[in-house]
Amino acid sequence: MEEVQKIINENKEAIVKSIPGLQGYFYDEKTGEIVLYVYVPEPEKEGIKKEVSALARALGNPVRIDFMPGPMRNTAYLRGGNILQGSNGNQCTTGFIVRDVATKMPGVLTAGHCPNTMVYYNWVPAGQPGQVTAILDFKKEMWDASHDLQ
Repeated sequence: MEEVQKIINENKEAIVKSIPGLQGYFYDEKTGEIVLYVYVPEPEKEGIKKEVSALARALGNPVRIDFMPGPMRNTAYLRGGNILQGSNGNQCTTGFIVRDVATKMPGVLTAGHCPNTMVYYNWVPAGQPGQVTAILDFKKEMWDASHDLQ
């Protein structure tokens, strides 16, 4: 994993330049792919799909594009009961919003079976404003008599 992260870090500018609408990325340890989260209008998706094989060759690693339903933005708006799309294709839901007592880091509870990298969506009716999309990365898990937190 460190090798792939080094490849990503060394080629960050090239990735950003070659993929318009890039919202974020991560390395999927289960598939061995560098996953790029992209938001672009529907007509632009085919052109971006054509860039994947050239980018994979340049990086020396498989690349996958996951198109997002809306652009990512910095937001404090995460709430329980919403959909999480897992990096493995499965869906989970958010639980309560939490804050780590020691570090003050905010987080959201998930079930233990949820994958460690997920995308949060608050679904809104088609054509309505207010879509919030955020990548959630695993930070900490706690298993003791007082906590059931992931």
